[in-house]
Amino acid sequence: MLVGFPNGVSPEDQTLNTRRVVVLATVVLSSTACAGTDSMGTGPTSANRTAVGLRRDTTSLPPVATPPATAPPSTTPSVPSSSVGPGLSGKAFLWDDYRNYRSTSDLQRMISSNLGGLGDPHTSLYSDGVNGGMAELDQAVLYNGHPTVKYNQPGGSSTTPQLVVGFPQPLRRFWFRAKIRFSPGYTTDGVTPNYGKGYKLFGWGWHGNYGRGSIELGNIREYYIVWGVTPANSNTAYGSAPDATASRLASTEWQDGNWYDYIVLYEQTSPTTVRERWWLAPDGGQPALQGDNVGQMTTGQVPAADRFLLGMNFNQQRAQNQNQALWYGQWELVDGEQNTNPFGLPGI
Repeated sequence: MLVGFPNGVSPEDQTLNTRRVVVLATVVLSSTACAGTDSMGTGPTSANRTAVGLRRDTTSLPPVATPPATAPPSTTPSVPSSSVGPGLSGKAFLWDDYRNYRSTSDLQRMISSNLGGLGDPHTSLYSDGVNGGMAELDQAVLYNGHPTVKYNQPGGSSTTPQLVVGFPQPLRRFWFRAKIRFSPGYTTDGVTPNYGKGYKLFGWGWHGNYGRGSIELGNIREYYIVWGVTPANSNTAYGSAPDATASRLASTEWQDGNWYDYIVLYEQTSPTTVRERWWLAPDGGQPALQGDNVGQMTTGQVPAADRFLLGMNFNQQRAQNQNQALWYGQWELVDGEQNTNPFGLPGI
């Protein structure tokens, strides 16, 4: 069952979803709620390796359609803290742990000017997205002794940083792992009537196509796996489906101010089918499987993935006093075709 767009379009959706298209792939699941909608564009995938990670040539990407947001004074105070947890695996083709940055300006030089940063669009690690200027290097909240990146989500707005990185080549199997921390009292609720109450935590896009795979929050507390492919030249409705197997509701991670470990495995299992799984644990704990999702194309074959989205759109306008944030301690992408089980998870 496909879930259509909710009434109205958020400012984030207006920026990101200029093409509304009929989904050509549906998830083989029952649908109970809409977690929000959008689509990400196509882009080139040539890249150069650097000391921090991968940088992608983005000369053919259009500029952001609306003036990019810049980070306001930090409205969610950063309470000094330091956490020690597992570092990077050493197997990633694309990663960032922020240890080489000394200021927010250093971070912004890794974010393309096309999305509000200070970086060269040809060489920036974060080469696509919107609201890049809202991302802040936080030297009070540390992970493994190094700074972290704070995604400011100020009250009175729906804006949030959305940073996209391109793969050096399209992949049909990959792993993603990130350490994420939420400000206590975090919520996806807001004041926009008759509209979804979701936030797309992260996702991935398709070579030559629109649509997304993603792990997202909807109906304020429910986690979903979403998968859909849309052709680049269509202009009608888009659909998605939630993960019917997820039993976890967001709660502890939104209250305790601790770090959490998110892991995703995406794999194409045939020319027309995919499988998505994701795991979650308090950082340093044993990751537990949260969702296992199978998708089926209704027309054509599954395109390979060629980009990853660190943060996507927030559906609601937040209340004026709803100043909140989330932090990335580190993240990495591993080629699943070369590394079958890089994080040693059971049952893979």
